[in-house]
Amino acid sequence: MKRRLHANDRMRIWPRILTFCLALGAPRPLPARSPAEPPPPAIHNRAMGFSREFVSREIARQQKGASEALGEWIAGYDLTATTRRMWDGLAGDDAFQRFVETRCNSSFREVPHPRQAELAREYFQANTNFPSEATAWYSLISDTRAPWGESMQSYQRLGNNRGKDVAPRMVVLFRPLRTGADAEQFLPFLDETYDSAGERRERALCLLCVPAHAVELSGMAGGDKTLAGLADWLDELKSAEKTNSPAAGELGFIQFFVAFARKDFARAADLAENARLRSIRPLMFLLAGRTADAQKALAELRESEMLSPEEQDAVDTVREILSGLAAGEAGAAVWRQPGAPKSLNTGE
Repeated sequence: MKRRLHANDRMRIWPRILTFCLALGAPRPLPARSPAEPPPPAIHNRAMGFSREFVSREIARQQKGASEALGEWIAGYDLTATTRRMWDGLAGDDAFQRFVETRCNSSFREVPHPRQAELAREYFQANTNFPSEATAWYSLISDTRAPWGESMQSYQRLGNNRGKDVAPRMVVLFRPLRTGADAEQFLPFLDETYDSAGERRERALCLLCVPAHAVELSGMAGGDKTLAGLADWLDELKSAEKTNSPAAGELGFIQFFVAFARKDFARAADLAENARLRSIRPLMFLLAGRTADAQKALAELRESEMLSPEEQDAVDTVREILSGLAAGEAGAAVWRQPGAPKSLNTGE
């Protein structure tokens, strides 16, 4: 029975590591506007709504790739092999089976999977027979829903020696920020981790945590200060780029999300020259009040060959918005009336 439990459930139960997307025709000529005059509220809301959706999709894609890369890397970390052996041994550990029955009044295999990982953490932490470093590492990687603060506690229990390893630091970097204290810790911890990462791919992976955290910081008390520091840090990194740093274009891609989170739309437009961001560039110009540049960027995008479905959707959306701007704020307000097509609502 114990062996069958081990064979059936070992790989299925093993906690996943870092589980951390009517074209209206050509717009009419726009009325004369100053180079940096903000668009009317209805236009601004529509542009912001689409831009936020775009940013969310891009971050989701980025996080998926980062999670896969980080998962492979962590799988090769020596403490991961130790924790797997600890987990496998639970199937034949009578003391653990009694521990589970006391806690849940049921057998281990009848407990839901998230609760199984929680029980294992409790048991490892209460039992001095398990290596303290491996127990702390298991707590860090098994509780994938833990926010920054809780993850930092597990990281600190690894001790001075293991705490210098890049793998534990990288796990913490991808955990969500929730409090002002998290925001204060984030940038210094990112800087230290980046410096300790020796390989280019490690440094590139390190930076992939930035876009999601930039969005979190934008809605957090005290987040503006960290965002400003993050923008300066990325600028310094780009100006001092070396052969083991990510390419300048990749840094620009990361910088875009920080600029957007800070609502520095002019800066975001300049950074959106990256091929993956070209479809959002006209809206960044529009939100910055540079309507002539928005029209030019849209024209360049429309002339591009082989637009993806998402890029074509962006072209159509920008044309809608610019058409509404040409019609004036009063005309654009019609979009917000009951019964208006859903694709034209701001969603704000």
